[in-house]
This record gives sequence, C-alpha cells and structure tokens, in this order.
Amino acid sequence: MIIQTAVMLEQERAMEVRSSNNIEASPMELYIHIPFCIRKCDYCDFLSGPSDPGKRAAYVQALLKEIQAVKEGRGRSVSSIFIGGGTPSVLDEKFMGEILREIRKDFKLQEDAEITIEVNPGTVDARKLQAYRSFGINRLSIGLQSPQDRELKILGRIHNYRQFLETYKQARDAGFDNINVDLMSAIPEQTYEDWIGNLRTVAELGPEHISAYAGVRTAGFTGEHFQEMLRKFNPENGRMEQFRIKGTGVTLNLAKNPAGFNQNISAVMQDPSPKDIIIAINDNAQDGTDISWLWDVDFDLLGQESIKSITVSGIRCQDMRLRLKYVDIPSMLEGDVEKAVRARVEDGVGNLYVLVNYTALFSTRNILKKLEGEKS
Repeated sequence: MIIQTAVMLEQERAMEVRSSNNIEASPMELYIHIPFCIRKCDYCDFLSGPSDPGKRAAYVQALLKEIQAVKEGRGRSVSSIFIGGGTPSVLDEKFMGEILREIRKDFKLQEDAEITIEVNPGTVDARKLQAYRSFGINRLSIGLQSPQDRELKILGRIHNYRQFLETYKQARDAGFDNINVDLMSAIPEQTYEDWIGNLRTVAELGPEHISAYAGVRTAGFTGEHFQEMLRKFNPENGRMEQFRIKGTGVTLNLAKNPAGFNQNISAVMQDPSPKDIIIAINDNAQDGTDISWLWDVDFDLLGQESIKSITVSGIRCQDMRLRLKYVDIPSMLEGDVEKAVRARVEDGVGNLYVLVNYTALFSTRNILKKLEGEKS
C-alpha cells in the first residue's frame, strides 16, 4: 500500500517526464473532467456542481465532439486516463462507455494503460461498478475523506462510512484490485489522534493507495523527504509548468475560481525574488461568462515590492485592470497574450509568472512552447 500526499497525487496525474526532443515518441496521459455532483461539498474549489439528466447528456455529447476534434497527440500512445470531477460516477454508466469508446477510436491506448475513475459512495452500485470493469476501467479512486460520520457531516459529504464500506466491498467483488482512498486532515474539530485513527482505520482495509491530503508528517514523511519530492516533481499541463524562454524562467498556472486564484497568489508570493506577472482572463462558455468572481480574489496581495510589473491580457483584460486599480495596483494592458509574453521576456526581470483561466490555458501553453523553441 502506498500513502500519497495531494502533491504526489498531482504528480501521478501529470504526464510522465520526458525529453523535450522526444515528445512525439513518448506516451501521454489523458484527463477527462466530469463537472457534476449530487451536491457541492463545502470545501470544494473544483469546477463542479449539481445538474439534471438533460445537462449531463448534453455535456457528454459536447465532450465526445471535443475528443473527436482534438488534433494534438494523435498518433501518440496513451498510457493513462484519469476521469475526475466533480463526481464522474453521477453519470449513467452508458455515458462512460461512450466516452471510453471514443477515446479508443481516436487515440492509441496501450494494452496495459491505467484507467482511473473517481467515485463517491452513494453514487455507485454493484451494477455500475461491473459496467466500469467491462469498459476497461481498472482503477478506482474513492472519495471517502473520513471514516467518521461526524467529520463527514462537517465536510458536507452526502454519504456515511457504512456506505463507503459497502462501495469498497462491491468494488472488490467487481474485480477492482487497484483502489485509492482519499482522506482529509485538518478538518474542523479534528484532533491529531482523530487523524491518526482515520489513517489506521482505512489502512487496515488494505487499499493499494491512500491519498492523504495535508498528511505529510503524520503519514511518516520527513520535511526533507517532502522537499526532495517537490524538487524532482516536473509539473505539466498548466499546473506550475516551467518554461525557459531566452533566459527568462516562465511558470504557467491555471486559476479556475476565487479559491484557486488565491492559492496561485500564495504560491507566487512564496517566491521572494523579483518577478513579473501576466494575468489572462477569458469569458468563453467554458469559463463562465459571469466574471464577478474576480472581486472575490485577494489581488491586494500582489502589491508587494518583489512584483516588478503586472500585465493583464485575455478577452476580459479591461475588467482585470479595473479590479487591480480598485486595490491601487498599477498594471499594463495587452490583450494579445503572445505580445504580452514577448514584452516581458525582453524587458522583464527574468522571472515571469503567467496565471490564466480555463480557455486561456492551452492557447497560452502553446504560445510558451513555441517561444521556448525559438532560437535566441
């Protein structure tokens, strides 16, 4: 059994480290997002929420079209698929079969590919789990969070521990021999003894993995071990992804909502060295056309001396500039992301952070990869 921290789980989801000169020959990993839940948990900052059957069906049809339309990665083998959310298991199992059939049709899935789906107790039964196995899904990630019903109520979860045990047994009976269980620490009113007891309770069940969020020291890792793990971690796909453009270090990160943006700002501010920042905000359908959430982000934290410049870009760059002006933070306006990046590479301090929302992510990533490949 492996006990993982949240950072290790992100490493597991990231595409494997590979030489930039051999990208086309290396396998890739796919992430499929299902943004639906029975009910939004109180602590959750992921793009997710309740839905009706009509919305779920329409989303799946749109997802199938997107899979068909994707050009990048065609011809490369796929070593892993992770279906996350939200709660993917709220979908009717027939939809999951359609999604995986489309992926197999359009991509070269390796015979031994790991295919994971996130499930929550209360959203699956024996029939659905058996269907998952028939579709080739060979790994489950079960969102338990705590074996204590009192803590589950505090978190706003829809299930109790008895329901989790039933789901876990049904999964084993269906043939799943690779199961991860999510656990959370630092829950309000939770003591250290509670947390250790929770770890032991779940470990005794024998899952192949435990993803222990915020459980670094209590899971037995030393601070030095954790720092070394972070040093070796090579993030990709817009999660603190690193680029080098004409001597400038560029870090790209996705900011999905107020909570995610605040986490981004905190991460940026942990870097004490001088830095430039570009913020790109779009308002396409996938982002949500209502951007009033910008006013819930703690942008005033960007007023520190280490930040030498802030450039706002993207479709709603004017709104972003107004938001910064409200907290007396000056910014430069450049709606074209590529021009903004080129300018900061030319006249910046050599340390650039690029924070983007959903539809700005892949276009910005492609720009950065292109610029990284240009000769000085």
